[in-house]
Order: sequence, then structure tokens, then C-alpha cells
Amino acid sequence: MRCAIVGRVFELPASAEPQSVFFAQLVNVGGAERGGEFDEFVWIEFPETSAPKYWFWTNWADEKVFDPKQVCKASRIRFGDLNNDGLDDFLCLRDNGDMFASLNRGGNPPSFEYIGLVSADCPSTDLQIA
Repeated sequence: MRCAIVGRVFELPASAEPQSVFFAQLVNVGGAERGGEFDEFVWIEFPETSAPKYWFWTNWADEKVFDPKQVCKASRIRFGDLNNDGLDDFLCLRDNGDMFASLNRGGNPPSFEYIGLVSADCPSTDLQIA
């Protein structure tokens, strides 16, 4: 069997770093039951002259911007559901092992609430987010 490349679905802007691409459950567009949701395609642009721009693309082909209420290095960003509401929250791991969080409060685009430090002095080699 041979495979042929027939085109691209999406091309990241030049200002988006490869490590700034994620899949996360940010919105529940169709109101799916728990476990039936689809993750969104998330990417972060780092323009030279302005603050980072956080984008997501739903499975319904909506491209929107969101604000996680904190700035973090692309390589230190994680998404995970801290409060078990079915939506992924924005997590920032600092070089010293501290983890800061912004809770996803829902909506489309999602609204985030910065709650600050949630874990201190935990080396990233010891931290597992699932």
C-alpha cells in the first residue's frame, strides 16, 4: 500500500513554536456527555513585538483566541482538569518546580480564572499530569 500526501489541513504561523501545539478539552461545543467530548487543537503564537496569543480550533472549524490570564514559556505549558468539571485548565510549570494554574470556567471561547500557585517546589521530572 502506498500513501500520498495530498495537502495540509493546517499550517502554523511562523511565530508559533513547535512545542506550543497541544490538544486540550477547552469547550464542549455539542454538549456531549462526559467522555464523549472532542479535544480542541491549541497553539500559541509568540510575536516578537507583543504578548503571546493563545488560539484554539474546535472540531467545528471555529478558530478563536482565549486568554489564560498568565504568560508561560511554551515548553512549560500543560493542560489538565484540576477541578474535575470536564474542561482542561491551563497549567504553567516554572523552572523552580512551582505550578501555577488558571481554571477553565467554560464558555466559547473559554473564560479562565487565574488561581495562582497550586503546587510548590516539585521538580518537573517528578510531576505527572493526566
